[in-house]
Amino acid sequence: MSTRFTELVGCEVPIQLAAMSRIVTPRLAAEVSNHGGLGMLAIGRSRAAATRRQLDEVRALTDRPLGAGFIVLFLDREALEVVADELPVVEFFWGWPDPSLVPAGCICGWQVGSVDEARAAVDAGCQYVIAQGAEAGGHVRGTISRLDFLHDVRSSVDVPVLATGGIATADDVRQAMAAGADAVRVGTRFVATVESDAHDVYVDRLIASSAKRLTSSRVAPGFRSLACSEKVSR
Repeated sequence: MSTRFTELVGCEVPIQLAAMSRIVTPRLAAEVSNHGGLGMLAIGRSRAAATRRQLDEVRALTDRPLGAGFIVLFLDREALEVVADELPVVEFFWGWPDPSLVPAGCICGWQVGSVDEARAAVDAGCQYVIAQGAEAGGHVRGTISRLDFLHDVRSSVDVPVLATGGIATADDVRQAMAAGADAVRVGTRFVATVESDAHDVYVDRLIASSAKRLTSSRVAPGFRSLACSEKVSR
């Protein structure tokens, strides 16, 4: 399925893995990319040396398009330089868009929680934005529902817009795409995979509390979800 986002980053399916620190592994990012989506490494608090190790590991597992996400609050500039030299996509979150962070020669995105932040991201040089709805888990910047916010952001910027926040089933994906999303960003759904590094207790509770959503057979037509293989044991 071709969209403005898939054409921009070179993936085949308009599904992006959320860069979840301490959960996303190089193996998970590679598997998402190998299945046609856009895998994202989570840099988190990592410094340059640890970031290089992640890059070496993921590059041994896939030659498909990949990206990496940074939490602005913890960002290490040297680690950012390492990623910008190696990967085509760099993304930021949890900080006001800053033109000085946007590396030249990369496709850059910013996850946002307001229309003003979306506009600031584009002004800073970002080529796409992620509209985070209030349904999101983890760090939540969104304050209104996913579809309402998607509409507001799409009306305000002229770049690909991804929808995120509570997307876990094929119906969720279809709904977001029908509402005008250029792709969807999925996080919690991928926590319950054997490739994630989430604690087993967290995964067990997640599955128990939402079994129906976590065990549906597909995320979207043409995309074989890794989340079908629940993390029962390592």
